[in-house]
Amino acid sequence: MMSVRTLAVAVAAALALPSTALAGPDAEAVRLDDLVAVAVQQSAGLIKARADRTIAQAEADAAGLDRDWITTAEVGWRRFVVGEQDRPPPLQLIDERAVTGSVGVAKKVPTGGQLTAQFGLAQTTQEYDVSVFALDPGAADDAEFADNAQASATLKFEQPLLRGLGPAAAGPQRRARVAAEGANIKAQLAAEELLRELVTSYWELGFAAQELQARKASLALANEQYEDTKAARRVGAVPENALRAVEYELAVREESLLRAQLEVEARSLELRRISGLEVSRRDIVLIPGEPFEADGREVSIDDALDLALADNPRLQALLADKRLADLEVELARDGAKPQVNLAVAGTLFGDGATSGEAVGALGSTGGYELTANLSFAFELGASHRGATRAATERREKVVTDAKDLRRMIEVEVVQAVHAVTAAQRRTALAEKAMDVARNNLRSEVANFRAARTSNFDVLKRQEELVEGQIRKARAIADYHIAVAKLEFLTGTLLDRYGVEVRARRPTRRDR
Repeated sequence: MMSVRTLAVAVAAALALPSTALAGPDAEAVRLDDLVAVAVQQSAGLIKARADRTIAQAEADAAGLDRDWITTAEVGWRRFVVGEQDRPPPLQLIDERAVTGSVGVAKKVPTGGQLTAQFGLAQTTQEYDVSVFALDPGAADDAEFADNAQASATLKFEQPLLRGLGPAAAGPQRRARVAAEGANIKAQLAAEELLRELVTSYWELGFAAQELQARKASLALANEQYEDTKAARRVGAVPENALRAVEYELAVREESLLRAQLEVEARSLELRRISGLEVSRRDIVLIPGEPFEADGREVSIDDALDLALADNPRLQALLADKRLADLEVELARDGAKPQVNLAVAGTLFGDGATSGEAVGALGSTGGYELTANLSFAFELGASHRGATRAATERREKVVTDAKDLRRMIEVEVVQAVHAVTAAQRRTALAEKAMDVARNNLRSEVANFRAARTSNFDVLKRQEELVEGQIRKARAIADYHIAVAKLEFLTGTLLDRYGVEVRARRPTRRDR
């Protein structure tokens, strides 16, 4: 028969075993940091969020194409033949051949206008019928040829004066940039949500493993009591039904142990799913490798609120939506303005028998042309007013959602801080209760062996000790889950585990 002191030591040791002690041939202890590293790479949700971010950034780059320098080039050939009935006497043009070419560059300017420079060159050969002047009609010299080259250099500037003036001209680029930043923030939000779910699942598995450990200790205690009861029965110290009472308790505790084993397996599979590990290896149960204990960190509601209102990922995602809504309102109001465009241009001409002479005549002996044009257009329907109203209402909806989310975050932060401090207090109280339960069990076992109490009381004291261990484990798990929620609310969860999600904007050197 085991002594009272030896029994107490065995119970304390069984209930104090670390979770890694559960790892055996069919169990594998895992660290939380390792799971985070795998999940960041394997999570389907995060992979999709990264893809959305990459697409948005590519679209932002593509939206800036019309802000780049544009080069143009054109080459043409033309021949014009005059029919005999259309030839006016006496000098008759019967054939004309021309080769033309031009090159130019254009650039959008920040004001919404466009500056264009173009250089053109044309080489023309004309054939005239001069037979009326010939002394011998039908001779080979009845045709005369004239070669001419013309060069031109044009500088043109087009500028909207109302619609499309200034920042509104870059509307597509600004919209794409804001959308890319929003996708970046939402990728961060997806990572934060993944880590929160992963950490929660990890510590729920930790609690399940601790409960399994407690149920094993509970069954071992019941077996010890069964042996004590059989010994007491042999000397006639207890009635026959005392053994049946312990046998009933053994069956109940074995059933509880089986349920605890199933819960550990279910939590292990869930953790595999969240972290992206192979579910096909379901025969190997994951066991938390982190120390199952609560630290004594201090949390401040004011500091947590300041962080949450500045860095909460959900709030940041909604604020990105608001920036996009603000831009849509601005562009809709710009689109409702009349379209008034100014275009001015100047062209230098140069003529000569050859291309070189024509180019040399530019700005010297050649002529020039100056033009100015003002155009006006305005839609008479109500479509623009409807677009402005719709954009304004969408922005108001986002503003309302942001205010509501802000209040919700404030409440959740206060609750999370209270949950952290309460879990710390619960852990301390559960530890104190376990100390009392150990002493009670020690005394109850001594009384039973002295025939001063029944095994019902011993079994009750055993259950109190086991339930104390389970309550302590629940408090520790709740503590870590509450800390993860608080770090999610304050936007510090990614930093806690060293996860970098936000993409760095490529610089000119990178390109």
